[in-house]
Amino acid sequence: MAGAFRVTPREGPAIEILIVGASARAAAWSALRAGLRPLAADLFADRDLTAIAATRSLERSRYPWSGLDLARAHKKVPALYSGALENHPEFLEALASDRPLWGNSGAVVRAVRDPFRLNALLHEAGLLSPRVAVSREQTDRRVRWLIKPLRSAGGLGVHFDDGRPLRPTHYLQEFIEGPSLGAIFVSRPEDIVFLGASRMLLEPGRFAYRGSVGPLALHGPFLEALLRLGERIARGFGLKGLFGVDCVERDGRPWPVEVNPRYTASVEVLELATGRSALSEHRAAFDPTGRSFQGPPAGMVAKEVLRAGRDFAFPCLDWAPPGPNDAWKVPEVADLPHEGEPFRRGDPVLTVFGEGRLVEEAVTQLEARRSQWAARLGWRLDHDVDQAHLRGPCARHHV
Repeated sequence: MAGAFRVTPREGPAIEILIVGASARAAAWSALRAGLRPLAADLFADRDLTAIAATRSLERSRYPWSGLDLARAHKKVPALYSGALENHPEFLEALASDRPLWGNSGAVVRAVRDPFRLNALLHEAGLLSPRVAVSREQTDRRVRWLIKPLRSAGGLGVHFDDGRPLRPTHYLQEFIEGPSLGAIFVSRPEDIVFLGASRMLLEPGRFAYRGSVGPLALHGPFLEALLRLGERIARGFGLKGLFGVDCVERDGRPWPVEVNPRYTASVEVLELATGRSALSEHRAAFDPTGRSFQGPPAGMVAKEVLRAGRDFAFPCLDWAPPGPNDAWKVPEVADLPHEGEPFRRGDPVLTVFGEGRLVEEAVTQLEARRSQWAARLGWRLDHDVDQAHLRGPCARHHV
């Protein structure tokens, strides 16, 4: 599958980029694939992150503001933010106060993350959008509704309306039934680039993200509608660089349920599968001097977050972390913790990967690896990837 590390030659020293977020590992590897030198600040400082980047583990009690400590030590270095920081637009403003921000501003993030503004923009454009409400008096009780936090990430805290009092920190969104997918775009002044889409894996019986499989070979009216969505959202909110649109596929049409105005968890799946450097595309939205980088395509890639099956401390494992020359190689495992790190049942522990020419091959390898790692850690797993869920009229699952 993936071959030796390969990039387009670049003159001069690599440009540093500061990556801040709950987990910086995936974005740091993407930075390497774009010919950049990552500096990382996250909550975990996992072994495979510290092997490739100068890394600081952020103080949880002060997160995300503890991320400014590393930022101040590297003034003027461009900054990229990853997961969950869209919930802290005031932090993004502080981060951008003394450096270029290779991402969307706090004001743009506030706007695009407002579900009512997003719904209104799509409705005015004649595009599909689930209904939203702040009270049950505004809802049609003939359909099911979800309760969603106004500030959340990865589907955490989302559940069906159970009739309990609705808190001011939450809102109601019409439930659209169907398989979920994540579409990735790059917004640049001259155009909107569609990088691809992947099928999202969700926790059984919940809406929490647990992984991705891609790329999906989209076609026809579904792809056309998805491209219209991306362009309208980007232009309507003034988005710059990478952003993701989470959709539900119903009746062969995409229903957008959320916009993530940042580097998302599925970007590395598309990068490794296609050999196309997403951060090269992202950088071009902020720094026109950047060059394109390309690696060997893996075909189909699957990833899944493995959660703790019990309370435990991570054991000592004989495992050599990959190095910078492995940047285009699909790893067996990533986000590997340090020895002795404590976990509670249900906590995210590490990420496993699979690859293949077909989606079935990638998922089969993914399941084998997750079983092997669960056995190494002494857990029992009670679910597998539902391969029937991966199919749909919008995609042909081959490369």
